[in-house]
Amino acid sequence: MKPRLIHPREVTLYRIVALDRDVFGDPVDKGIVETGKILKGQVSYASYDRVNLPGGGDDPQGAGHVLFYTSDWEEAGGMKGDELVLSPSDSRLVVIEVRPCGHYHGVAYFQKVIFARKSASVKGAARQ
Repeated sequence: MKPRLIHPREVTLYRIVALDRDVFGDPVDKGIVETGKILKGQVSYASYDRVNLPGGGDDPQGAGHVLFYTSDWEEAGGMKGDELVLSPSDSRLVVIEVRPCGHYHGVAYFQKVIFARKSASVKGAARQ
């Protein structure tokens, strides 16, 4: 039995092809934005349209995760540092971590892609 996504929605993955990455796998330079690949994912927000109040003051950046089928995520070649755009809101998100989850008989059926919000749109990014 294969687990299913709950209320899946379209998420466009924009791969950032970095010319160099640091020791943590983050892109050192902005690199090149590839053509977007549309995936189906289950989106969950840790906080949505609210202000978090850390010790240093206001932090309007939300966070959450998207569940993708492992096969879809690996086929698209997604990794940390890439950007996601949720439809229909066109929210720009950056991938900060990818974890396998949804294990059944030793196989991870899902990838939990943890994101942070960005304010600008990747659609207007110039190719290098």
